[in-house]
Amino acid sequence: MNDLERRDDQIAQTHARAFLLLAAAALGSGSVVYLIILRLAVPEQMARLAGPAALLMVVAFALLCHRRGKIRAGLYALGVGIWLEITFMALITGGIKAPALYLYPLIVLMAGWLLSLRAAYFFAIASVLSCLGLTLAESLGWIASVDNRPLLPLVVQCGAIIFLAVIVRRMVGGYQLRLGETRRLNVEIAEQVAAVGRSEASYHDLFNTVRDAIYIQDREGRFLDVNQGAVDMYGHPRESFIGRTPEFVSAPGRNDLAQVARAVELALAGQPQRFEFWGLRANGEQFPKEVRLVRGNWFGKEVIIAMAEDITARKCAEEALRDSEEKFQKAFRSSPIAIAITRLSDGRFLELNDSWVQMFGWSREETLGRSSIEIGHWLHLEDRIGWSERLRREGRVASFEVVQQNASGQVLQVMLSSELIHLRGEVCALVLAIDQTERKKAELALRESRARLAEAQRIGHVGSWVLDLSSGNMAWSDEMYRIHGLEPSRAAGTLEELLGSAHPGDRASLEGAFARLGEELRSGEQVYRVVGPGGLTRTIHSRWEVTVDGSGTARRVMGSCQDITDAEAARAEVQRLNADLERRVALRTIELTSANRELESFAYSIAHDLRSPLRGIDGFSHLLIEQYRDRLDERGRDYLQRVRGAAQRMGLLIEDILELSRVTRQEMQRQRVDLGAMVAELVEELAQSRPEKRPRVSIAPGCVAEGDPQLLRLMLQNLLDNAWKYSARSEAPELGFGSEILNGRRVFFVRDNGVGFDAQFAKRLFSPFQRLHKPEEFEGNGIGLATVARIVRRHDGEVWATSVPGVETVFRFTLGEAAG
Repeated sequence: MNDLERRDDQIAQTHARAFLLLAAAALGSGSVVYLIILRLAVPEQMARLAGPAALLMVVAFALLCHRRGKIRAGLYALGVGIWLEITFMALITGGIKAPALYLYPLIVLMAGWLLSLRAAYFFAIASVLSCLGLTLAESLGWIASVDNRPLLPLVVQCGAIIFLAVIVRRMVGGYQLRLGETRRLNVEIAEQVAAVGRSEASYHDLFNTVRDAIYIQDREGRFLDVNQGAVDMYGHPRESFIGRTPEFVSAPGRNDLAQVARAVELALAGQPQRFEFWGLRANGEQFPKEVRLVRGNWFGKEVIIAMAEDITARKCAEEALRDSEEKFQKAFRSSPIAIAITRLSDGRFLELNDSWVQMFGWSREETLGRSSIEIGHWLHLEDRIGWSERLRREGRVASFEVVQQNASGQVLQVMLSSELIHLRGEVCALVLAIDQTERKKAELALRESRARLAEAQRIGHVGSWVLDLSSGNMAWSDEMYRIHGLEPSRAAGTLEELLGSAHPGDRASLEGAFARLGEELRSGEQVYRVVGPGGLTRTIHSRWEVTVDGSGTARRVMGSCQDITDAEAARAEVQRLNADLERRVALRTIELTSANRELESFAYSIAHDLRSPLRGIDGFSHLLIEQYRDRLDERGRDYLQRVRGAAQRMGLLIEDILELSRVTRQEMQRQRVDLGAMVAELVEELAQSRPEKRPRVSIAPGCVAEGDPQLLRLMLQNLLDNAWKYSARSEAPELGFGSEILNGRRVFFVRDNGVGFDAQFAKRLFSPFQRLHKPEEFEGNGIGLATVARIVRRHDGEVWATSVPGVETVFRFTLGEAAG
């Protein structure tokens, strides 16, 4: 329905509504007047009251329809009611001659004007049939003749004329109103036609200037029109598209054309479609595009409007985005740095990597969906508040150092770097955490080490320096300034200052050494003097090493300077004292040599002088026992035996003293000695001389040492003789020899299970003439272990003994050799 039809219908509805109201009012008032006149004029014909009364009910029903907006229903009810009223009145008031029949034409006219031609035809036919029926009934005598007073026909005719005048008036008024509305609509239509022309021109301009491709397709999908965007997109002229289907621009084998046809059907059904399609350009290039289908109207024809967008760039961007997301995921998962993503609004963890789990100890299940406060990361809540506020304010926080704790309660020194990101429409924080606990400890240790180094340099008067050969820049330690008599606040620590502080006599050689650094000298040292404040001269010992790169080019020099002024003075004093000591030692050596000779002469003289009386005492005592045995009683013989025994012991003691003296004076001949083999030989000799109770002997292999063979044999003989003697009374005597490593030294030992000794007297064992047992218990003169001690000392070793009486006694000794 166009605008003209719509407005005409609106006018008709308005007139129908007004006429219905007017007709109902006129019929209602007319019926009332007719009732009154009928009652006054012909009171004897009260049957006629039924018609006007029924008409009043029809009028009431028509007004109800008017009130409810059902105008056509009201008009139909009014028309049918009036027609029935006329027909009824004709039946009871004279048939074909009844005055009411004059109203039939008015009913037909009203139906044709207000309702429809079909309604007019209906009432016309019904009226004609009614008149024929009345005529037939009257001719057959079925209808009685009624005397109509002149007043009643007059009333009916006046009412009909008035009703006709009203209808004519409304018809003429409606025609005039429609004529004016038609003229106005013609003006509007002319304006709309001009606007449509302009709109069509704008449409074509817009149609051809849209960057995307637009196609107009019929129900079979054939192209009816395309815009310039389609021509530019595919490279075909516009005429090539007309009448073709999408297969014309489809990349072979890459599209489901049946699915495209289904999409066209759905679009025609009013369901907009969107899908991706691979297009084919005129040059054979294939490209992706996004197609949108909507139903439209094109010059009064239902069509499909297709819009296509080249999404090559978007696909590349999506691929790049996928690659970027994949790289981010891989970097996120495999990063050694702990990374987490939290929601800024409530601080809850949304994602975290394995490094975060390893660093803090809480599993993913324990962490995700909870906040750091709930988990217990933060030791101090104010730190989190400060970090969060700064992140909200600045959008990123770098190198934020904080103290946190892990799942086991260990305190961590953590550095946080955070930045705001947007995920699924929410503001989140990307948080990187680095555990600096060990680095902080290392930094503290480094600071302490530097402080100790500086203090050590101060105490030792040792400074350090570094020279960059490429730039010539030099860096000094604090002690370097003090050594060269400069103040750190006034000096820059340069090479020129170092050379300038040198003594004039040493400056040239020092400059030459620095000039050759990196070219000839890779390392070296130099002693030079510096002149300090007040002309004080100090001696400096400098050492350095050159550092080279991979190509062998010298890059920098690291060196040290030590103030050796006091050391040089001490060295000179030591040299003087050493010279004096050497002179005094030479004198004492001469004196000692002379004294040793005199002592040796004295010892041999004493030994010679004592041996003769001892031999005389022993010999005469023997003669007395042999020749005068019968004359001496038992006591006398016992006294002589005691005299002989004492003389013999005195002789042995003199021999031992001479042996001890020889051990001290004998010149040593060092060589490799197999102590194990030597012990085996000595054990066999002891077994032959003392066969009465031979102990079980164990000798460890590999007991080889450096020393004098004769002295070592004498030492082992004394130790083995001692062990053999004191273990003889054991039920199962044992004797062992071997070696072990104690405190990095090789220690040899002789072990037995003899009677042993009290440990508090151990130091007395190695002194001459010291015995821990009575002569009646064990024979001996106390010289054997003293001889052992002197032989060990001559080999730069030590000897000591341990014992558990009755269980084990061990004599250990070293020979000045480290374990090896």
